[in-house]
Amino acid sequence: MVAAIIVSAFAVSPMASQQPDSVAYGVPSLADHINLGGYNVIVADEDIIDLLQPDRNATEVQENKVSSKRIVYRVQVFSDNKAEKSKQEAMTKERAVKRRFPDYSSSIVYTSPYWRLHIGAFRSAAEAEELAVKLRKAFPAYAKEIHVVRARATVAR
Repeated sequence: MVAAIIVSAFAVSPMASQQPDSVAYGVPSLADHINLGGYNVIVADEDIIDLLQPDRNATEVQENKVSSKRIVYRVQVFSDNKAEKSKQEAMTKERAVKRRFPDYSSSIVYTSPYWRLHIGAFRSAAEAEELAVKLRKAFPAYAKEIHVVRARATVAR
């Protein structure tokens, strides 16, 4: 949880005639407070302070504009949670699939406690299903595990 606290100290000077009317009547607006040199202390998480800094790294800003998260469809070939074997089995199946289908990207994903093997990244479920059919034919031993899943992926704009 991130909390930000703003503490203000404001003193009305004896020269009330030079101040805006809202201050002269003892009810300063926020703009009057800032313009008259009110004292502000902001206590916040470091990540928020970094975002508020005017001298942010231009490369970081550019990177944020170049990519975005999108929903994609992948073919899940393997998913298991056996701690001793799952990672190795995912890697073995990835090598087998890459030998037969080298044009498709693959990724082994660990989301505790599951190891999963995903193949491809498609805009529609129908495109992913076409690959799933090919994979079931090529690897009948994996057929029961092969299905289409939705995932978020960073995609270049």
